[in-house]
Amino acid sequence: MSGIVLVIPVLAGKSEYWRRISQEILELHRAEYETSRKALEITREMAWITPTPRGEVLLLYLESPEPDRTLSALAQSEQTFDCWFRQQLREVCGQDSNRIFPGWPAELLYGWQNMPEETGFLTFQSTLQTERKIVMSLEANKELARRLYQAMNEADMAAVDQLLSPDFVNHDPGLPPLPPGPESFKQVIGMIHNGFPDGKFEIQDIVAEGDLVAVRWIISGTHQGEFAGVPPTGKHISVGGSVLQRIENGKSAEHWALWDVLGMLTQMGAIPAGSEQAS
Repeated sequence: MSGIVLVIPVLAGKSEYWRRISQEILELHRAEYETSRKALEITREMAWITPTPRGEVLLLYLESPEPDRTLSALAQSEQTFDCWFRQQLREVCGQDSNRIFPGWPAELLYGWQNMPEETGFLTFQSTLQTERKIVMSLEANKELARRLYQAMNEADMAAVDQLLSPDFVNHDPGLPPLPPGPESFKQVIGMIHNGFPDGKFEIQDIVAEGDLVAVRWIISGTHQGEFAGVPPTGKHISVGGSVLQRIENGKSAEHWALWDVLGMLTQMGAIPAGSEQAS
């Protein structure tokens, strides 16, 4: 088994982007990643970001029976994950795949094989991964929540299907009871976009702990369609709410939501202003 290390310059300000992508690979795209690497005959892959006098570089180590053939296959693969992976590398380093994966170096200065499985480095790596695992999981959970709100803003129902578990449950006292599953939640999204075609959720705060993610948000939009039985008024609304999400197996499995229903109805004109004080 042979290996090769690619030294890839990182554009200024892009190191955090690559850290987020690494978390996505490990947490959200794990199955596609493993399928890709098995197809490419990659037996080991490691990535580091390290500072140098001329800026940060990404060190990408690939181990396979024939690294030159593996690099060529990775550069030309049309598999969805491989195309996405190359796109992320281009974002980080600003170079196309021909520059990133040039093949085996023309002048091989030295090489060594037969790496023992139990070395000090591998033991250190295992310890480091254990220490980082919780942090990476929390960041991945927060990123999943962000992607869900993006999908809601764009009414991207295919993305919603990918982000919610099949038995997803939504607890929302501001809505009528709905059966479990993504379809019910997609109906809620459709209802929001029907009533407020320009409506957008804006995340104000996001906090993760264990398998839970708490999100505080504001939704703003113009009442241009029927919503909650109220015909369109053309009025602008901006109300706040919060959702506690439970993450399971890389998907959102359960939500507990609280939001300002009375404030929304008041801003829409369905309830006279000041009614909340009188009640």
